[in-house]
Amino acid sequence: MESVADEKVAVDVRADSILVKNPGQDIALCSVRCRHFTQRVLPMSFNLADKPLPERAALEDEKSRLFELWQNNLGKAKGEAARLFGERSKRKGKWAEWVRTELDGMSPPEFANMVRSEVNRLMAAK
Repeated sequence: MESVADEKVAVDVRADSILVKNPGQDIALCSVRCRHFTQRVLPMSFNLADKPLPERAALEDEKSRLFELWQNNLGKAKGEAARLFGERSKRKGKWAEWVRTELDGMSPPEFANMVRSEVNRLMAAK
C-alpha cells in the first residue's frame, strides 16, 4: 500500500454550500478509492435582518395585506366552504370535481385557498 502522507490535500468548504455524494463516479488516485462529490448550494437565509430595507418593507406590506384579507374574509370563506360541503350528498361521485371547478372560479386566489382549507377542515371533522 502506498503512503499519501507527503501529499497535502486541500478541502474548500464554504458556509453557503455542502458536498453531496454522487454515487457511481468513483475515482482511483494513488490506489486510494475516492468518491466524486458535487457541490449543492443551500437556500438563502430567510432571516429578515439579512435582507435590505426596501425588500423587508415589501415583505411586511404583503404580510399585512394578507392578514387583512384573512381577517375580512374568514367568515365568508367559512360560509362558502359550508355551501360547497353541503352539496356533497347531492353531487356524490362528481362532488370533488365540482368543488375544484368552483374553487378555480373564485378570486382572489388567496380567498380560494381559504375556502379550500375550510372545506378540508370540514371533511376531516366528518
